[in-house]
Amino acid sequence: MRLKEKYLRNPQVSIEVESYRSQVVYVWGQVRTPGAVTVMGNISLSDALAKAGSPTPDAGSYIEINRRPKAGAQPAPADAKPEGQRISMADLQSGRAQSIVLTDGDTVFVPKAEMFFVTGYVKNGGPFLHEAQMTVSKAISMAGGVTDKGSRSRIRIMRLVNGKQTIIKDVKLDDPVFPGDSVEVLSRLW
Repeated sequence: MRLKEKYLRNPQVSIEVESYRSQVVYVWGQVRTPGAVTVMGNISLSDALAKAGSPTPDAGSYIEINRRPKAGAQPAPADAKPEGQRISMADLQSGRAQSIVLTDGDTVFVPKAEMFFVTGYVKNGGPFLHEAQMTVSKAISMAGGVTDKGSRSRIRIMRLVNGKQTIIKDVKLDDPVFPGDSVEVLSRLW
């Protein structure tokens, strides 16, 4: 403005942005290309995962999002665990989670799938991916069901409790199955 007063008539100024500050969302864990995903503005969770190569077959049943604190927000105590938002893979795949938007500095973590095992008198025993609210009945169904020689009332679970292998007897079909459990269907008594 000072130049206008003494030297220039109707000065016009143009400004060009040489480069923008990069905005990134971090995607870690069981994706094909983990790391920083460069974004312009906001990005949907689905788009961020797609840019990271999508989840691998080893991905778990949920995704966790940790948000960067907003500017001016009170810092969390040093010993506080960061607040995470869990999104189930089922919600993501069905489109129910399509409205989730990520912003600069957010972190997305795709954990490795947790496994459990089904053995004994089932049609297709072996390891299976653990899902939320897994029950004994669902676990046996995933293994193809009980064979003719197996018993739906004689089931036991081997579970690691406080570092010790524990056998749980008298298992009911609606009992929960936890990651790492081994569900064994025993033979009929007659």
